[in-house]
Amino acid sequence: MKLSVIIPIYNVEPFLRATLDSVVGQSYQDIEVIGVDDGSTDGSRQILEEYQRRDERVRVLSQTNAGGFVARRTGILEATGDYVVCIDGDDWLSTDACEQIAALALQTEADIIQYGLTIEGDDVEEESAQWFDRWFNGTTSHIEGSDEMLQRCYIDREIPWNLATKAIKTDVAKRAATSQPAMPIYQLDDFLACFYVFCHSNSWVRLDHRLYHYRFGVGMSTKRSISLGQFRRNLQYFKGVTAVEQFADVMETSPMVRKVATEVVPQYAMEDALHFVLHRLDSFADSRAWSGALAEAAGAERTVEALAAQVVSDQQALAGLRASEQRMVAKRAKYQRLFGIMCVVSAVLLAACLLILVVLL
Repeated sequence: MKLSVIIPIYNVEPFLRATLDSVVGQSYQDIEVIGVDDGSTDGSRQILEEYQRRDERVRVLSQTNAGGFVARRTGILEATGDYVVCIDGDDWLSTDACEQIAALALQTEADIIQYGLTIEGDDVEEESAQWFDRWFNGTTSHIEGSDEMLQRCYIDREIPWNLATKAIKTDVAKRAATSQPAMPIYQLDDFLACFYVFCHSNSWVRLDHRLYHYRFGVGMSTKRSISLGQFRRNLQYFKGVTAVEQFADVMETSPMVRKVATEVVPQYAMEDALHFVLHRLDSFADSRAWSGALAEAAGAERTVEALAAQVVSDQQALAGLRASEQRMVAKRAKYQRLFGIMCVVSAVLLAACLLILVVLL
């Protein structure tokens, strides 16, 4: 049982040695390590080549910068192992990760083996970090059938849509990779790639151990703000959304595949774009610029519909707040009346007590 560890790498020089050490130092030795340099401009490439000279299991591939979507695809197509294991260039694996993966693969022969994740960093107590922890360390034990995987992942949001924390049969991973076009995608790359993986898979099992160590706060998914330029680059994922829709149209797919491809994926991509617009852009002064960029990437009709839906949602939320405020005002008035009555009753009782004392004395 040979495992191919795929590492897409772009400007991760400060973390790359720890990542590579965790892989080449695995207790399970029958692995190959494919590092795909995605056009790094720091010293990442040199570190990769250093490890290649030291360990014959390490291979270095290079490409012009195209994002993790293409980098993983490049590595997967070069894999020679029975399963592929993806890891980002700033994270690391537990020492016995490959050993546990290989053992369960031999036992189950599952198409996908999902293992747990540990959040690493200074912000592990943040709400978003806690959400990551819950989502990546669920309780689902196994899933049978492609449609059920798509349902549990994209509709129920029960299992994560990522390639890291998954070991995938190489023939499944290669069929998925050749189904997806090699286009630059810098955001939602896992979200899109997993769609193809699930479409070509029939069995999913959970390995209930936290084998993957994720540096929270390093990647784009946890950045607190982005520039308008970064936002424009991120929006290239709408080309990937179009490719997913075309895949469902051209291939003989099930109603579930078509539902996810034509409804769920486009809707989530728009929600992600609006999230960045509303919560992470540096400034709201350039609203015309970002709305224009979104309309250009996603289409004017989709953008208008999404913005209109957002306005309706915001109005409903505001109406709810106003109704809640009105209820609070009404409760406050009620309590004030009760307090007034209690004060009067207390005054009457106090006067009665004083009168009784006077009579007794």
